[in-house]
Amino acid sequence: MTHDDPQRSPSAASSDAQASILSNPKIAHVLRIRRNYKPSWGWGAGAKYLYRELIRAWGLQEYETALMHVAKPKPGPKRDEGLARLISILKKDHGLTVPEITKFLGTDLKPPTHRSEEAVSSYLKSRRRPRI
Repeated sequence: MTHDDPQRSPSAASSDAQASILSNPKIAHVLRIRRNYKPSWGWGAGAKYLYRELIRAWGLQEYETALMHVAKPKPGPKRDEGLARLISILKKDHGLTVPEITKFLGTDLKPPTHRSEEAVSSYLKSRRRPRI
């Protein structure tokens, strides 16, 4: 690096690298396939094998480690996006309180969705709420 070159922060360099990687249409296609594949099938040995073969078929072996890391499911409970939207609409549009939403979810839905008041209030937290 010469003295004329401005020194870049690591985060700026990594964001540039990330932008260049995501601008690659092959990588975008492989990531889109994984995103659509997640809800349908579990992530086991067979899914890993097929995803690795997809990466190799598209000639992305140099990105295989990173793509496999992104594709691997994260531990912890998974959010129900439809339920989150419903709770958000009931709160925002209809002005229901958390106990009223809890009662609605437990009795008025077919089949009933039993959620505690704590679970309903956690869906309403802004950092977890989907943008609609």
